[in-house]
Amino acid sequence: MYNQTERILTWQPRGRKGAYISAKNYQLLRDFILQVLKTREITLKELIDIAEVRLALEIEKDISWHILMVKLDLEARGLIGTVVKWAPYKEQLLKLNARKLKKFNALPRTSMIF
Repeated sequence: MYNQTERILTWQPRGRKGAYISAKNYQLLRDFILQVLKTREITLKELIDIAEVRLALEIEKDISWHILMVKLDLEARGLIGTVVKWAPYKEQLLKLNARKLKKFNALPRTSMIF
């Protein structure tokens, strides 16, 4: 597991650097997002609402910001994607990229720690 001082630099789509967040929070949120997306496609708002209920005791800072940073990182790595649906209104759903997820699970976890 990670210690308190280890941090991960997240990435954003288009190759831009994101933000540094604790490795513990990154791993917790990454696993949470991937687990939720294994069951169904979901909007970012729904994902944040679920996270605020389930993870409130484990992440003491702004959960929505952390979810957004990890979501962008997973998109940049190709593990998840966004689907736009037009039913009664424009809605963006998050979904898993199963092929990339298999490759990601084979990587050593320490390669992402700074």
